[in-house]
Amino acid sequence: MKIAKVYFVSVEANMLSDLKQLPLIAVDTIEDADIVFVGTEFDGDLVDELSAGVVPVLPESYGFIDYNPVREIGDAFNYDSEANTDDGSCVSYIFGCLDSEACNYDESANTDNGSCTYPEVYYNCDGECLNDLDNDGVCDELEVLGCTDSTAFNFDSLATDDDGSCVPVVEGCMEMDAVNYNSNANTYDGSCCFISGCTDLAAFNYNPNACQDDGSCVPIIYGCTNSSAFNYDSSANTDDGTCVAVFEGCTDDTMWNYNVDANIDDGSCIPFIYGCVDPTAFNYDSGANTDDGSCVSYIFGCLDSEACNYDDSANTNDGSCIAILLGCTDSTAINYNSLANTDDGTCVPYIYGCTDSTAFNYD
Repeated sequence: MKIAKVYFVSVEANMLSDLKQLPLIAVDTIEDADIVFVGTEFDGDLVDELSAGVVPVLPESYGFIDYNPVREIGDAFNYDSEANTDDGSCVSYIFGCLDSEACNYDESANTDNGSCTYPEVYYNCDGECLNDLDNDGVCDELEVLGCTDSTAFNFDSLATDDDGSCVPVVEGCMEMDAVNYNSNANTYDGSCCFISGCTDLAAFNYNPNACQDDGSCVPIIYGCTNSSAFNYDSSANTDDGTCVAVFEGCTDDTMWNYNVDANIDDGSCIPFIYGCVDPTAFNYDSGANTDDGSCVSYIFGCLDSEACNYDDSANTNDGSCIAILLGCTDSTAINYNSLANTDDGTCVPYIYGCTDSTAFNYD
């Protein structure tokens, strides 16, 4: 009889592909009972080949990790080495799983080929849960409570049953020393800001380095910012080039010395005083500051109305006044007075005759 020892051995997984490449020989060609054949409990293909009457030859170069000779086989399952006469009872080898509790138990098999498979813990042979109260396809023993909302902050990819613990994602700054720290945030969004200030480009105090507005923005107010200028505007923060230098003078346009260029009244205003302002005029008024057209030229003459040469058109005494000297101013009169300048009507005409009072014809 051709007998071979069949070994089912556990080999490293990386050897499985090599085992499939081994040459196969038919069982009925076995000549040497000491030839070793191999199958593996991890490779159903090799088991099937053994069942088909062929087995791979294990080269001597292969080292066993673990092996266990399970059976010596010949041509028949019930070969009796003691028998010398065949009674026709030979039964062929029928390889299969002999464990009635295995998923692939084969009641027709008579030789276990190590192919038995068993359900995973908590499952039946059909891959269905033995206990699944909520019919979610996850065995009760394997259920994991947690948040099953993939959009939630605390989503648990391992959870199979939602336990109502989901927390919504709140994005924000999570750095406590940032000016926009959000104590409610649970997801960092890269928005942390460490400089606050005015972020309005149009504001006077815009801060290009600020990343959070602190409400301090001040609008631009144009005006004169020179505190020494006449039109200094204390509320202005941006100079508009309108500053005017201080110019003191009289700013009252009803006054004689009003100065249109003055912007600060210095108390020097003088009221209009009308009169003759021509110093060469007879009636020049040194107190006047505004000519009223009343100037009169000097008219020299005697201003003494009692003088004989009084000139009522004169306005300036020229020292020519002559006192009145009464007398006869008729030079043909006998009593003509050459010193008299005012005839007093006393002139006596010449009467010719004898003026000798002793004469006979004295007249």
